[in-house]
Amino acid sequence: MKRGTKIGLWAVSAVAVIVLLGWAGGKFLEDGGLIHYMREFTVQVKNNTEHDIIIVEAGLVSGNSKDIINRTLKSGKSFSFKPSLKIEGENGVYMSHTDPGGKLVTTSICGYMETLSGTSKVVIGDVVTVEQNCY
Repeated sequence: MKRGTKIGLWAVSAVAVIVLLGWAGGKFLEDGGLIHYMREFTVQVKNNTEHDIIIVEAGLVSGNSKDIINRTLKSGKSFSFKPSLKIEGENGVYMSHTDPGGKLVTTSICGYMETLSGTSKVVIGDVVTVEQNCY
């Protein structure tokens, strides 16, 4: 085999190994939650009701920091937002929305956090379910 062919095969092999290691490392960080820890706090809301609802606000449980959202979420649709909050120390985050009858409902979407990072997935239906991965 010619020297140029050997170098070409080694280069292609090295690139393939580097790409594979990068993909595996990224998958490890994602599965381990480290990516969520470094990501700005994001809330994903899904409306599983038959009516439009309004996402009114998100705020800190202790303190005055809140973000007015006022976004109408149509039936069956999803919406993501990053609440603009100022956290100092330990706190929790709530979200207020209207139910199908127009009544204001407040839900804890992160029971404990220190850094305003991670994600919360909120599904609004007959009951409100929350999956918290916040830090």
